[in-house]
Amino acid sequence: MLTRDMAPTHHLGPTLGLMFVLSGCSVLFPFRECETDADCTAAVCVDGVCRPQVVADTGPPDAAPTTEVVRGPISTDTVWSGVIVMEGSVEVTDGTELRIAPGTTVLGRLGSSLVVRPDGILYADGTADEPIVFTSGEAPRDAGDWGGVALLGDAPVNGGTGILEGFPLGDIQYGGDDPRSNCGVLRYVRIEFAGKVAGQDQELNGLTLAGCGTDTIVDYVQVHRGLDDGVEIFGGTVDLAHIVVSEALDDGLDFDLGWQGSLRHLAILQRLPGDAMSATSAIEASARPESGEPGARVFNVTVLGCADCTGGVDNGQNVALRLKEGLGARLENLLVVDPLDAVIRVEDSNTRMTLDAGHLRLGPSRFELGDDDVLALDPNGADLAAWLESLDPDDETPSLPPTENGPLIIGDMPADLDMPGAADGPGWRPPRVVALGVGASDEGDARLGEPAPYLGAFDPDRPPWTDGWTAYPRE
Repeated sequence: MLTRDMAPTHHLGPTLGLMFVLSGCSVLFPFRECETDADCTAAVCVDGVCRPQVVADTGPPDAAPTTEVVRGPISTDTVWSGVIVMEGSVEVTDGTELRIAPGTTVLGRLGSSLVVRPDGILYADGTADEPIVFTSGEAPRDAGDWGGVALLGDAPVNGGTGILEGFPLGDIQYGGDDPRSNCGVLRYVRIEFAGKVAGQDQELNGLTLAGCGTDTIVDYVQVHRGLDDGVEIFGGTVDLAHIVVSEALDDGLDFDLGWQGSLRHLAILQRLPGDAMSATSAIEASARPESGEPGARVFNVTVLGCADCTGGVDNGQNVALRLKEGLGARLENLLVVDPLDAVIRVEDSNTRMTLDAGHLRLGPSRFELGDDDVLALDPNGADLAAWLESLDPDDETPSLPPTENGPLIIGDMPADLDMPGAADGPGWRPPRVVALGVGASDEGDARLGEPAPYLGAFDPDRPPWTDGWTAYPRE
């Protein structure tokens, strides 16, 4: 059952503060265990804990947007607008539509998440002027404050079906035989301070796409300061475009289970992990489709290492590209600048075989190495650095895969690069941009195998497509 408490308040604004008021007096509620609301005093039971109910503070009725508290399953068509506070796991199911109006702010409290089952659908269609923002409802905000957004569909995945990891709603299955499975629309959306590590291989990401098909629209989406991966894709055929992942504590983009879709224009700002046992990747890519279909196509990518790496732990294993489990994919028109430790790491011999067989194609790209960076890490002893250097157009050594998939240009990082770190966001476009690649249009068409005709995520002759709707808050 969906429970909503609606009230105008002038305390929910840019500071994301909440005031809990009862009969005009502030009340501090101790957290206590419960089974139902009846076990709580002047509070409600959320995920087994008594929590204060958000009610109205006194103030003029037009002082701020309406605030609505949401918990539990959504089983009737619903529209969110204004300010939404999620408590606990919110689930869209039973053929239900959830529509989110442009400019809406969704605040996730501790332990909250939004899960859209395969028979539900989410339409979060913002604009550049009024993006939809999912962010933390805690103060101060930090990575892992809430669980993130997960869209599930019935498109093909390796193994036929999968179970969504990390979410507290029991066994949530995804995957099927519908390549067009429509999970909805995410356009001009920001997801901030999300993610959670629930156990080994049980992580919640900023955005999870599991078994979503080609009718799904994911375009102009930023995931910022997540505790685990920024975007994780489990199989399916969904296409994405104009994606920003900034300062994720694990991978920027992680795809697995035979994803067959495409992503064009991806910008990743890396961050060091929080402990010595962890290692981050801008892109972690795994597995070929079991169907034998071509793997994912990822074109026009910019990866920037962190400008301010304070607060993290560098164990020497952080990379731009981590390739595993016999990956089959095309990665082309990449611009990697000052990666944390290395450009590429191949995790296993199966992936070396797909490289040699041409199932994994690393196309035109440029790697700008910082002073302490190395080109490649390979735990299996293969000389990846020599293989990558063989793709350099100035080197006559034969290359694998064939030279038509190259060239790769290996150079030193420009001294005048505008590295990220400013409050208004990173300088995404280095001063030296190589116009290289193929493409019938300025945007390119990843599904047809056409990257845009330049390296990196940004057209050197146009303003960055991140302008106006992205943000990079520290807390």
